[in-house]
Amino acid sequence: MNKKPNIEILKEPKGFIKGIELVICIFAFATVAGFVGHFEFTITCHVTPASSVTSRSAKGDFFYPFDSIKLYTAASEKNLCANETMASATVDTLSINYKSEAEYFVFTGVVAMLFVIVALVYYVLFEDRAKDATSTDVGLFSFPVVDFIFTIISGHLLVHKCHCMGIRLVWSERCY
Repeated sequence: MNKKPNIEILKEPKGFIKGIELVICIFAFATVAGFVGHFEFTITCHVTPASSVTSRSAKGDFFYPFDSIKLYTAASEKNLCANETMASATVDTLSINYKSEAEYFVFTGVVAMLFVIVALVYYVLFEDRAKDATSTDVGLFSFPVVDFIFTIISGHLLVHKCHCMGIRLVWSERCY
């Protein structure tokens, strides 16, 4: 451990980029974990060909972990459709299957944030001592190399998951 922290490392590209990565990880994690969505639509139905059009509004709320939607339908004085026996306000819970994708993004964000914190602590507190202890040859398992490899792997996994999720949304296919 250095006798005093080397804050100057934060002015160099590897320290500055780690600071940017930390801010991005925090915002990405907070965006997914704190997300609440809302939608509204109107249902229109003809009871019989000669009758007037009736409509009812529906509203839905969904939130992290994206495993269900609460659907609220408003009451209508007229029957909405011919097969309805009672017109009343209802609250239904619809199951959706996006929980694993949301949890994956949160997991990736938390792991990346923890690694960035470890990397910043290493660069600020231990970097100079490690440079003095090694020769000019960079070893395969030196921390900057491990940092680089971890960043490449985590970036690849995140891009691959975004690509697979896009395919799933567009083509209704599963990507493993």
